[in-house]
Amino acid sequence: MLSLYFTVESQAQDHKAGLQATLRRSSIPDHRIAELSFSDEKIAVPFVASENRLRPMVEIKGRLSDPHAELVILEGNSSHLVKSPGNFSIFIFLNSNVSSMVFQMRKSDRKVKNEKIFILSPGVKDHYLASHSGELMVYLGQGTFRYFQNNFGSYSSSSMVFSAGYQNQIGKSQFSYSADLDFTLWNIKTSPQNASPQVLRVQGQAEYHFLGSGAFEINPLVGAQYFTMFSNGSRYGFSNLIAPEIGFKANYRLRNENALRLRFLYLPLDSFTQTSKIGTDTSITWSKRLKNEHRVEVGLAYWNEQFSPSPTAQVKTSMLSLKLGYSL
Repeated sequence: MLSLYFTVESQAQDHKAGLQATLRRSSIPDHRIAELSFSDEKIAVPFVASENRLRPMVEIKGRLSDPHAELVILEGNSSHLVKSPGNFSIFIFLNSNVSSMVFQMRKSDRKVKNEKIFILSPGVKDHYLASHSGELMVYLGQGTFRYFQNNFGSYSSSSMVFSAGYQNQIGKSQFSYSADLDFTLWNIKTSPQNASPQVLRVQGQAEYHFLGSGAFEINPLVGAQYFTMFSNGSRYGFSNLIAPEIGFKANYRLRNENALRLRFLYLPLDSFTQTSKIGTDTSITWSKRLKNEHRVEVGLAYWNEQFSPSPTAQVKTSMLSLKLGYSL
């Protein structure tokens, strides 16, 4: 099995000097695409840093000579279309000693020709990075918070938001843990004006990372959150709500050290404090790793929660925030 990846996610790093893979085509001419050729049979295998491990990658260079055809490269559920004839280059993560992919040539007369290509890479595997210090991100941004309680009415604010996130791998396993904090640092504008409560949310999750999923990964999450509201002398507020969370995190690596991340969490059960509680937490983040190995992120997040602290009281809260982050 291999994973198509059409731009290098980070700069290739030679982990083993002289490591090579071999590109093999069928020895039967009828099983080949005559208009397709490859630059090299022996391909260097650099290692690319991907989160907490180094992954082997090869660059396959080829040429499609038919000016009236297009080339589709297929592997599992992944595909890439080379619309223009001529030279092409693709990057591939290697996930096993013998990998295969299908090159499909589609002509203007709708004729289709397939050729299966093998990549032989004995002894190649992922290598985990030695550092276990984890990564700490800090964020500043602006958020709009809304609060409704049936006994007291509504409150809303536009606030400066401080956030922090920490993630680390658990040993050499495929598990990691993370912690996140969100706090309304300063209320810029409030309604009503004489109220200025602040919100604090602390979350912790465990994540399982699937190996060999290439540029796209989707990993399950499970955890818990602590949620409280400081009234600061106003009549609005609550305290010490704790609830479990379950969800997923999807990562998609783009070109030039860019990536997109989507996280969704659902609060499916009554909280540990015996109050009826339900909520969702969704965020989408663009991330770029800099030359100094630090990361910058821009994230948009929205969460909402409903709970009943008593049989007669109902509370609804939500926040929409836009944040800029930097890794320390």
